[in-house]
Amino acid sequence: MSGPPELIARKAAQALASRLGADLPVQVEAAIADARETSGPARHDVTVVAIASVVIGASGLAWTLYKDLVRDRKAPPPDAKQVLVQQVLVQVNVDARQVVGDSDRQALAEAIVDEVLALPPPED
Repeated sequence: MSGPPELIARKAAQALASRLGADLPVQVEAAIADARETSGPARHDVTVVAIASVVIGASGLAWTLYKDLVRDRKAPPPDAKQVLVQQVLVQVNVDARQVVGDSDRQALAEAIVDEVLALPPPED
């Protein structure tokens, strides 16, 4: 994975590290590197690895949703954060229910969407 979703995943992992595990940014980097290579990943904490995978997947989803939301517009609509958080949260609830508590899943979705909205609108 490269481009905005990778950047979003990295920044969201940094923002969530104090809440979900200090090793989260490292595990996100490892998961991104693993996606580029065919060799087996070095895994340490299964829970943090699972969370890192959720962050990466949700970042890609959030970026895709954002691109669709701002298509044919110069800026996102005023309710973009709320719309994106709710849509990302649906996926995060499915992917992370076993490893992340309810309030942490909400925080995860919000952190990812905050990073998406911090980027300039796509120029597709």
